[in-house]
Amino acid sequence: MGQLYCAVRDVDEEWRREQDLGKARREAEKAKTETDQAERLLAEAIETLSDGFILYDSDDRIVRYNSRYREFFPFMPAMVEGAGMHFRDVLRLGIETGHYADPEVIADPEAWVERMCVVHTADNGQHHEMETTEGRWILITDRRMHDGCIVGIRTDITEVKRAEAHLRDAIESLNDGFVLYDADDRLVVANERYRRDFGEYADRVVPGVTFRELMGFTFDLVEMQGHAIDRDEWIDNQVAKHAVDHTLQELQIGAKTLRVASHSTTDGGIVTLRSDITEMKHAEYRLTDAIESMRDGFALYDKDDCLVIANGKYLEMFQSLGGEIEVGMNIRDVIRMAVETGILVPDTSDLDAWIDERVEQHRNPEGDVEVSFPDDRTYVVSANNTRDGGVVVLNSEATELKRVEMRLRDAIEAIQDGFVLFDGNDRLAAYNSSWARDFGDAVDQIHIGMAFDDMIRVFAYSGKVKDALGREEEWIEEQFRMHGEEVDFERRFDDGRVVRVSRRHTEEGGAVAVRTDITAIRQAEIRLADAIGSLHDGFLLWDEDDRLVLSNDAYANLYPKLADVMRPGMEFSELAELLFDMHPNRSPWLNWKSRASKSAS
Repeated sequence: MGQLYCAVRDVDEEWRREQDLGKARREAEKAKTETDQAERLLAEAIETLSDGFILYDSDDRIVRYNSRYREFFPFMPAMVEGAGMHFRDVLRLGIETGHYADPEVIADPEAWVERMCVVHTADNGQHHEMETTEGRWILITDRRMHDGCIVGIRTDITEVKRAEAHLRDAIESLNDGFVLYDADDRLVVANERYRRDFGEYADRVVPGVTFRELMGFTFDLVEMQGHAIDRDEWIDNQVAKHAVDHTLQELQIGAKTLRVASHSTTDGGIVTLRSDITEMKHAEYRLTDAIESMRDGFALYDKDDCLVIANGKYLEMFQSLGGEIEVGMNIRDVIRMAVETGILVPDTSDLDAWIDERVEQHRNPEGDVEVSFPDDRTYVVSANNTRDGGVVVLNSEATELKRVEMRLRDAIEAIQDGFVLFDGNDRLAAYNSSWARDFGDAVDQIHIGMAFDDMIRVFAYSGKVKDALGREEEWIEEQFRMHGEEVDFERRFDDGRVVRVSRRHTEEGGAVAVRTDITAIRQAEIRLADAIGSLHDGFLLWDEDDRLVLSNDAYANLYPKLADVMRPGMEFSELAELLFDMHPNRSPWLNWKSRASKSAS
């Protein structure tokens, strides 16, 4: 009978090992898939970068780079061939193809390679700029990672460099000195005009130099001109001013005067402009001397009503009464000080409102204003606006002028004849009471500054002018037509008075007129004419120009034929000719008549 052998073996452990192995294989395959996918994503990401990308391993050999990198360095082979190239080999390949524009590449290529390697392997990840022979500028940035690999980024900064060049050209074209400091107060860029101000130190005004060092150079330049001040203290003071957001100061270096204006930038830097204002300062000195030499007080206020400049005469006007003003003082404070010293006396209890009104008059001046001081001095204040919104003030002392004016006014008032003066603008400038009385009750309407047109209209309707009664407008037109002439004429008033008006032009274009009462003369003439008319003998009266003034009826009766032609103003020669024509023996008679001249026939 056959036998059956049965062997029993425990395979659980083997099965578990096979299961673990399969799981590990699957996880490895999954990890590889994920790694491949990650590498593809990384490669795609690197490829999409706008900058050039290159990765070197710890032995400084290429691991990978993107197409943008090859665009910047077209001498590089495809990635398949370029992988594994050493950094030095990349540099030498660029030299062979003439890609680098740095002059040192031609002068000493190996020294240049060594310098680039130092920059490339630096632990702090330095930046440097590289220019290619194609005219492209590339910013090189290399950073070492923890595993010793180096990541390189290559950024196209060509447009930035062009913009910098344009900016540099613009800065160099400035007439003023220009300098830009960074947030650490180090010089970033300066133009030649700025460097030139440093004289012998100009070659040391370079990017990276500190503002403190530059102030040291400046002090030395000033010191050499004989300024004995503490160097460190002066420099500290300049550094403190420089830290302020905005500063404006003047600096004297030798014979030159510089205006230094500084402004903060948004990134914490400072930009400074140095302007040579030497000529302007000389002009300012000349202007100051000219203003100081003026006989009148002069002051200039800016658009903010602050005193900019004033001469000694203007300041003395206030100082004489205990007042003190200084440059920078506001006109409101000047007026208040004038009130406190008694120079100005408000006509109201509301002082602030009164000062507001005076400030407004200062800003919008209208004509001259007389100001009388407590010590009997009189000033004429004339103010005018400047184009930039400021105000120029002239204070002319008119004390003597006022005294002369008062004496003249008294003299005019003492004249018995009526006196009136019109200025160049045809406005009433002066008159006496004798002249004003002719206006009767309308005299209250007459005032200094009144236009001639308005005055003559008041006169016409005053009811005092006989010739104007009932025909006022017509009479006014007659006066307008005659006003610009130098004339002598007579005017009759409603009370029977007769005046002779003599009007003459003044040198300034005005007019002066004198009214003389000739009523008594005219009345005497009437009486004389009546007496002559009563004579039985013929009577003739000639003036100094041989013109007929008066004849009586008796004379006309002697020569009836001449009665119609004889008239006042007739020349003696005319009458002689007429008598000659009438005389039978002409020649002897005419000779006798000529000799007789003015004698009555």
